[in-house]
Amino acid sequence: MVTPIPPLAKSVYSDVSEDSYRNTFDELSARLAAENNWFARKKLLLNTLKALEIVIQHENLTARKAGEKVEEEPRAEFLKVVPYFIGGILEKLAEPEISSVEQAAFYVLSAHPEHQEAAERWVEADPKHMKAFRKFLKANTYYKNLMEDGAETYSDFLTA
Repeated sequence: MVTPIPPLAKSVYSDVSEDSYRNTFDELSARLAAENNWFARKKLLLNTLKALEIVIQHENLTARKAGEKVEEEPRAEFLKVVPYFIGGILEKLAEPEISSVEQAAFYVLSAHPEHQEAAERWVEADPKHMKAFRKFLKANTYYKNLMEDGAETYSDFLTA
């Protein structure tokens, strides 16, 4: 069963002020498109998120060592960035529908409400989908921790 993704009301991609972020979104969406399925894409996105978190931690540490005032802890900053980062990549990927648990898991993280709602509809459309999502959480602890720490809106997925 597939769930259509409606057109996006607003663009994360075009709202980005720096070309370097757009280049990153372009590169990662091209790498995702080159993968045959969302199982392979899951690994690429999880590794990318882990790398992004390390970069943010490094930037935070470097700023502290330079005597700069740092407003947030690295994890909190990372959690704020994730929805826009994932949203920009998925927007550029421009898929018309959700058809797998791995795909739904990342669309839930997107800053785009249309992505989040489509992922939620997919998970709720069939009890098997909810079971697959729970299994996905159990098998992917980094993702589960990310959801627990930053996606309070979808905490019902964790407890259902």
